[in-house]
Amino acid sequence: MKTSSFSRYFLLALILPLVTFQGFSQKVKFGKVDMSDMKMTEYDQDPEAVALVLYESQNIQFLYNNDKGFQVQTNRHIRIKVFKKSGFDYVDIPISLYQSDGNYEKLTAFKAITYNLVDGNIEKEKIGQRETFEEEVDKYTMVVKFAMPNLQEGSVVDINYTVLSDFLFELTPWRYQYEIPVVKSEFFAEIPEYFIYKTTSQGYEHGSITKNETSFGQGKFSFRTSTSPNQINGAMTEMSSIQFKTQRYEFEAKEVPAFHSEPYMAAPSNFISKVEFELSGTDFPSSYRQEFNRTWENVRHLLMTDSDFGGRLDRKRPVLSTTEELTKDLETNEEKISAIFQYVQKQYRWNGSFSHFPRTSIIDLLSTHEGSSSDLNFLLLQMLRAADIEAYPVSLSTRNHGFINPVSPRITQFNHVIAAAKIGENFILMDATDEYTPIGMLPDYDLNLRGRLFTDTYTDWVSLIPSKKYKTATQAKLLLNEDGTFEGSINMLLSDYAALDFRERMQKQTGGDKATFLNSKEKEDEEGLEVLSSAFENVDNFDEKITASYEVKIVDKAIQNGDLIYFEPLLFFGVKENPFTAENRKFPVDLLLPIDQTYILQLTIPDGYVIEELPENIAFSLPESGGSFLYEFKKVNDRLVQLTNRMSIKETFFLPNNYLPLREYFNLIIEKQGAQVVLKKVD
Repeated sequence: MKTSSFSRYFLLALILPLVTFQGFSQKVKFGKVDMSDMKMTEYDQDPEAVALVLYESQNIQFLYNNDKGFQVQTNRHIRIKVFKKSGFDYVDIPISLYQSDGNYEKLTAFKAITYNLVDGNIEKEKIGQRETFEEEVDKYTMVVKFAMPNLQEGSVVDINYTVLSDFLFELTPWRYQYEIPVVKSEFFAEIPEYFIYKTTSQGYEHGSITKNETSFGQGKFSFRTSTSPNQINGAMTEMSSIQFKTQRYEFEAKEVPAFHSEPYMAAPSNFISKVEFELSGTDFPSSYRQEFNRTWENVRHLLMTDSDFGGRLDRKRPVLSTTEELTKDLETNEEKISAIFQYVQKQYRWNGSFSHFPRTSIIDLLSTHEGSSSDLNFLLLQMLRAADIEAYPVSLSTRNHGFINPVSPRITQFNHVIAAAKIGENFILMDATDEYTPIGMLPDYDLNLRGRLFTDTYTDWVSLIPSKKYKTATQAKLLLNEDGTFEGSINMLLSDYAALDFRERMQKQTGGDKATFLNSKEKEDEEGLEVLSSAFENVDNFDEKITASYEVKIVDKAIQNGDLIYFEPLLFFGVKENPFTAENRKFPVDLLLPIDQTYILQLTIPDGYVIEELPENIAFSLPESGGSFLYEFKKVNDRLVQLTNRMSIKETFFLPNNYLPLREYFNLIIEKQGAQVVLKKVD
């Protein structure tokens, strides 16, 4: 949460609008580009880069205004070289502006130029007013966006803007790493001695920092101290000034490599290198030093007293009649919660937009039946409360939005809200944006460590780590014919997130038609499988496990060579490739969900054949009981063998120092599942 400035704290009655002190002198001037940059066709240190930050600077200064008090002015200059069309996206730099309780951030200056090399000459085109526009994120945040004119492969783009902010608790972070490489990044801040900031660093590229200096300087504010009538112009002004010490921060980073995402990792924003500043206290003259301890209780109070957040929860009248109709014959709160949740889930459509505050009035939402994530979930909360069920919002940050910093209470960390209904001493979490997720489970985009519960009297953390698994159990009873074809039955039991995945894939691919889904899946993923008949149970009952039964014929999965038949017994159900191929890893592995997959094959071999060779049985585990794998063959009789193959991963989060065991775990699984059974024909 951003908090307002110290509007009257210092020199309250004396200072009239004011002055500031100088920052550092930029070595790269806006509007002056080098011919060498224009002619550059690739970056030697990263020839695959689609764009390159040639230079970036960030200059933070403090101002004082008699009406506003202390303010922070941040100037940013960034110059980007575009090599390929796919690099155009890195020129789109949204500028976020925050406002709250009469305080605001304002874009006070903006200029941008596109440079192109035409017939050996540098041509430039300045951005026009039509290329900029504003987009409201929520009631607190506005984003200024712009489109650079005449952007081409080979262009150099120069952007410079200034933001004036009333909010002092957090300075704009110095981010010196992006998904494209950075040649040079500079940062300068000069902070009056009255403000004490703590700095925190994030990321893995500290070695790119070539300057990290903190020093002391001097600042001076000039101001008018008095006015009195005057024969010349009616007033006489006496000027005075105050000198004070400052603390200067000067950072520089060079040749910063591009940030490259790795498989199964959380949002890049959690790991990109940057330095953040947070106000920890103030120390004004003739005053006690004040320590700041922003709390989640402050955030709770702000949200729950906001008419568009806490105030919306008890607006029961628009939803009362519908709620009463839905719940009139239901006796328990569990039944009422289920009925209301399924109604919102089925009757209202999510427009794909995440938002922390509702964007649509309740009247418009009831009319259009479509809205943002908070629109739908606040409707759910209103209906639950209209049914006299204790229910509250849980604010969260989605996986792509990044982790919530638990020690930095801020509203701006959130971009989504879900519902929590209290049954006994426990809360049931619900998200109506996904039409297939049952009560007690959340869509994968919600599974981001923790969310924050806000009630009328307290606030607390809520775990978003899933207790349910991606769980499948498959039993195949097959006969292998002498011609190498298999025939028989395959029965599958899909639980929890495996059932959710099945329902969503079926809807996405075929609009919910089971037969069409099966056929398309057969053609795309399971070559050699012919489904003779199939049956499904509980596909539309989201609270139950899905059962799928198939009568099948399978071809091209066994190889005949003289008197021998070879085949891999996992057929379609093995791990096809290792998701972790890199020899080393920088970032933690986040598998999202625990996994429990069991495959049992009961195979009858052809008459006249014997088992020549079976793969060796094996059982192994990940360190610290993070997962296990079992591969076990049993010979039931001369013609019947049984394979049990089970993969279980209990932990979903692996630090980089546990990456190699995880990688080897998958390598061993693939190696074992690729082992062949050999049959031999006998006279």
